[in-house]
Amino acid sequence: QMVATGVPDEMVEFLRPIVGAVLETFEQMEPEQKRWAMFEAKSRFNKFQALKEVGFTAEQAMQILLVDVGKPTIFKDVATTANNRVAKR
Repeated sequence: QMVATGVPDEMVEFLRPIVGAVLETFEQMEPEQKRWAMFEAKSRFNKFQALKEVGFTAEQAMQILLVDVGKPTIFKDVATTANNRVAKR
């Protein structure tokens, strides 16, 4: 379903283990929340790509991101951030 939003396959693969059941939450979001959630997810994916480009393995990059976010529920954090951004408008 996320592929329909124009997300590259590699990003879908990156998000799959993180998202899990939280995809249902994503599907229930308002369009504005979805847009911000995608922005947050893409920014994390870009960090992941950048970490790999400078020589970290995919596993190391994921660990760095998990520490960076502070919990292993990156997508949940994405959803919360999206909601906060929508609320501020």
